[in-house]
Amino acid sequence: MEYVWKHGIEAFADFTLKFEIPLEVGNVFVDLYTGERYKVLSVSQEKGRDVVQTWSAGSCSKEGLTEIRRKAGYVVTENGKPRLDVFLDAVR
Repeated sequence: MEYVWKHGIEAFADFTLKFEIPLEVGNVFVDLYTGERYKVLSVSQEKGRDVVQTWSAGSCSKEGLTEIRRKAGYVVTENGKPRLDVFLDAVR
């Protein structure tokens, strides 16, 4: 599933997310680059696209982020940026 990602009070979003399973309210995903966690507040349709609205859910500990990166098979590279690569961490 592909989503347009709006975080916090963003009115316009230019980030897209892809997940193998549909997102639901209450899901939490992690930015694999920064360790920031995002909780899904809503999933809706807007102009024919699926839109996910999130709010900050804190950040992972250094050890937690290392474990999540291992599970996701993620390696930090010089081309990495925040909000590019995410991993579904908690399913409601």
